[in-house]
This record gives sequence, structure tokens and C-alpha cells, in this order.
Amino acid sequence: MRNFVVMVLDMQSGLIANLLQSTAFVLLMWLLALALRRNRASLRYRLWMLASIKFLLPFSLLISVGQALRHVIVHSAPVPHLLLDGVINRSVEAYAVPIQAVSSMVNQNAPKAFRSADIWTVCITLWGIGTLVMLIVWMRGWLRLSDIVSRSHPWEEVCGVPVLLCEDTIDPGVVGLFKPTILLPKMLISRLDDRELQSIYAHELCHVRRRDNLTASLHAIVHAVLWFHPAVWLIRAKLMDERERACDEMVVESGVDTETYARSILDVCRLQIDASGDLMAGMTGGDLKGRIQRILCNSPSATLNLTRKLLLGVAGILVTTVPVLFGFMNPPPAQAQSVLDAGPWAPQASENLAFDVAGVRPSKETEESSNVPLGPGNVYFDSHGLLRAKNFPLITYIVFAYKLTDYQEAAIQKVASDWVLNDRYSIEARTEKANVTKDQLRSMMRTLLAERFGLAAHYEDKQVRVFALGLSRPGVLGPMLRQHPSDSSCVGTLKKTDSDGKQTEEPLQTRKGGFPQVCNGILGLPASAQDRYSFGGSNVSMKLIASSLSSWGNLGRPAVDQTGLTGGYDFVLDYTPDPRPSYATVDSGGPGFQQALKEQLGLKLQDQRAPVSFLVLDHVERPSEN
Repeated sequence: MRNFVVMVLDMQSGLIANLLQSTAFVLLMWLLALALRRNRASLRYRLWMLASIKFLLPFSLLISVGQALRHVIVHSAPVPHLLLDGVINRSVEAYAVPIQAVSSMVNQNAPKAFRSADIWTVCITLWGIGTLVMLIVWMRGWLRLSDIVSRSHPWEEVCGVPVLLCEDTIDPGVVGLFKPTILLPKMLISRLDDRELQSIYAHELCHVRRRDNLTASLHAIVHAVLWFHPAVWLIRAKLMDERERACDEMVVESGVDTETYARSILDVCRLQIDASGDLMAGMTGGDLKGRIQRILCNSPSATLNLTRKLLLGVAGILVTTVPVLFGFMNPPPAQAQSVLDAGPWAPQASENLAFDVAGVRPSKETEESSNVPLGPGNVYFDSHGLLRAKNFPLITYIVFAYKLTDYQEAAIQKVASDWVLNDRYSIEARTEKANVTKDQLRSMMRTLLAERFGLAAHYEDKQVRVFALGLSRPGVLGPMLRQHPSDSSCVGTLKKTDSDGKQTEEPLQTRKGGFPQVCNGILGLPASAQDRYSFGGSNVSMKLIASSLSSWGNLGRPAVDQTGLTGGYDFVLDYTPDPRPSYATVDSGGPGFQQALKEQLGLKLQDQRAPVSFLVLDHVERPSEN
């Protein structure tokens, strides 16, 4: 049960979004049915059936079609991404935003009590009990009907459809989904004249032609699963009413005498004891009084005029094309890099990299220092083949070696041994390889960790809830986000290291606009007020920016890049964190994280699910002696 609850909790945003979308769709179908109330009942029946099926088919299917279309067009057409996104977004943005905003709205604005696992466990249990009751009731009725059919005997055939006579006093109707049979109570034979009996046959043959049992079974599935939703009960009543009205219209149009037909329905009502309900398409369902009045009035249904045809056409186009266009604007998580190098990072297979000399020793020092930044970023100044790191826990070296993001690191911290997180080590290693890059140093560190710490690890892909990073306005960047100028000079790092490993501290420099002079990484910057945080970077990818948001914004989940922006970018973000820093003695009234993200960078975060690769430690042990 617990695993099932966890699975549902993972899907809750999608489930709630589909329920809200389906409720809005039911409202649309109700308005259309109201506008078409003077037209044929069969048309309104189709509208209500579409409303029922919508509960089983989320808009995400159409969104997937749009995403697939985007993939084909973007990879084959020479149109720039920003231009293409801008043209499409400006035309449908007002319609598309609510579709994806549902999940974010539910997660961010719902009371915390209703997001707890205990509440959801109770809700899921109640839902399961209700669904089980619905299935039991349906099964009991079906078994009873099957028993009646098994005790019935053949009577005759009407237009190729067999007729069975039964001893029970039930509503005459059609049984069977694919091989329909008319079930007739034996008592009706002696109490109805031939014309009345033929009118009953005409009514039931209409059910056969319309395959009403099949469509009723489809809604029965929706009804059993979503019994708690009032709209599902409304659809059930409307389907039953409209199907009987549709059959009435067909019978009257076939030339059956209206008085005889109305009298036969009333006679069946007087003799019938058990109604057929949803189990078979019967004779006496729907609004009986209204049916009799319409039959006797024999007023023809209005034909669809041009206005109503346009109404149906526009509604159909909106319902189908808006999700497709929305999917076109938003690439799927699988096409967007979820986090900075979230997948397995490794050197080329042909490389066999290792330090020429390396020393590992436990550390009791009080300060951490390293001549090479040990984060996942690319900030690096040529260290002449030397890596000297003092007083770091093993987890820090793992993060450096495997280029892990904050969220991937947090996943390891939840399961790793205490000593991996707390015992500190100093590593000094050197390679004679000329012009060694930072990624090559990472590869050498992986080899060192395997040799000295016995580290063995593998990657596992998991579907998790993430925040998708996108543009707030198509094709428009915020004032503090710009593409890195090609003629802009960069400083590799804040520290320079000579051939002996001695470091020289460099002052933090910024270029015009407040962007850091240091390139290829994200740095903490002086904030504009005491109660604010500020960070930024120069010549960094949107993947790196997205990966940094989880920790800086305290999001609690990864942020993925779905902006479609490529190349290097400069940015600075200044905001008031939640909660405010304990040392802050002033309230500057600054923007919160997501507000600053929108106003300063022109970016937004939206809730969804995406695959993320996590590093799993198979084995690790305390280091061997040097």
C-alpha cells in the first residue's frame, strides 16, 4: 500500500491537472449542448460522450503530438529557435498557459496539510473503497442479468437480431456489447398488441444500431474510477437521457404511430418492476414525462445552421490545436537537458587518465582550500598539472570527479555513510600532462578515488518532479540576462596558482552591468541589501544556470533547462531569500526568488516531471595508506 501511495503522490500533479482540465471540458460540452438543445439528441449524446472520454485521455497526449512535431520541424528547418518560439507563443500563449500552470498552482498554493502523505493515504483509501463498492454493485447487477439471460429462451429474430423471452419482470432492452440480443419479458407478449410490440422492437433496434451498450460501458469505467466527481454523475444522467431521446427521434422518423409508440412506453412502465440501469440499453430511461410530450408533439429537430456549424468547428479546433501548439512551444523533459551534465559524465573511452603522483591523508585542519574549484562548474585557471585540496570530505571529491549538481549530491548524502560526509581528507596530486584541462583532472580524480577509496558507482535514471526553466515571454530576455559578448575578456578564476602550487588571491572584478569578470562558473556576489542574496556568472550555459537554481532558491527539487537557449550567457540575480537571513536587521522589500527570476532574468519555473540521472555508490571504503 505504501508503494502505491508513493506512486500516486508522484502522479498527483498530473492527476489533479487532468481532473481540472476535464471539468473545464465538461463545462464546454454543457454550453455546446445548451446551444444545440433544439437540434438532434444524437449530436448532444456525442458531446457528452466526448466529455466522458476526456477523463481517460488527458491533454498531455495532444501536447506530446505537438512536442514530436516541434522536434521534427526544429531539427529540419533553418528557423532560429527564438524566432520560431516567438511566432507561435504570441498567437496561443493566453490559451496555453493555464494548461501547464495547473500543476504549479496546485503544488505552490495548496495548504501544506493537504500535501502530507498521511492525508493522501486517507484519500487514496477512501477512493479505493468507493471504487470497490461501485465495482461490486456493477458486478452484482451483471451477474443477475447474466442469470436472466441464461434462463431465457429464443423467441424470434427481428432484422437479424435474436429476441429472447425471459420470465423476469424487467425493462425490455438490448444485452451484449458486440453480439446484441433483445431481451423481452414474457408478460409483455400477452399484454401488448402487435403494433405496440413492433414499436418496442423499433426502439431497441435503434440502440443496436447506435451501439449504446458499448458507449455506456465506456462511461461505466469512468464512473467507477471517478465516482467522487459530480461531473461524472451529471454525464451519466445526460447520456441516458439523450440516448433515449435519440432513439425516440429515430423511431418517430421511421413512421411509427406516435400515439402507439407513447402508449407502449407507458405500458412497459406500468408492468416493469426492475429497471435495467447502465447494464443494458432499455426502454424507459431518461426523462419519461419529457419524452412522452416530445413524442406526441412530433416536432422535428432543428437542422444545424451555419452559425452552429461554425460554433462546433471553432470548439473542435480550439480543443485539439491549443494542446498541440502548447506542446510545440514546450519541448518534453527528455529533449531538455534536465540538469548540468545530469547524465553520466565521463572522459572519452580512449583516455586512460591518472595522476602521476598522488597523496591522500586524513586532515585535522580547520580551513578548506583548493587551487582548483571543486564544484560542477568550469571555472578554472591552468594549475600546471597540480591539484592541491585541503580538508575536504570525500563527498566533495566525488562531486568534483563526477561533476554532480547540488541535487545529485543531496541524493547521495541521504544514503551515504557518516564518514563519507564528515571525515576530511587532503589530496595533493600532480600530472606531467601538458595543458591539462579541468575535465581531465576530474577523470584523474575518478581514477584516484577508485584506487585509494575503492569507489565503485553507477548511474540510475529516475523520473522525478522538477522545475522546468523557461522564458516568461517568448524570445525576450530579462535586463540582467544577456548573451555573452564575443569580444568580452574573461578571468579564469579568483585565484592564480604558480608551478609550486602557491595561490595568489585575485579581487572580484565585474564588467559593465555588474556581471562577474570570472567566466565559466557561478559565483556569489555582493548583494544590493543586507537581507538579500546575489549570485551570477559570465559565459555560462543555461544548463549550468538551471542547475544552480535548486540550491540558491531552496527549491527542494532540480531545475531543468527548457529555454531552448544555446551558447554562453551572462547573468546576475539579486533577491530576498525565504526565510530571510537571520543576521538581517533591515527589510529592504526586495523581490522573492521566483519574482526576481521573472523580473531580472525574464525566466519562469514550471512544475513537471523529467528523467534525472543519479549517481549510486556501490562500494566505498576508507583510503589505503600512501
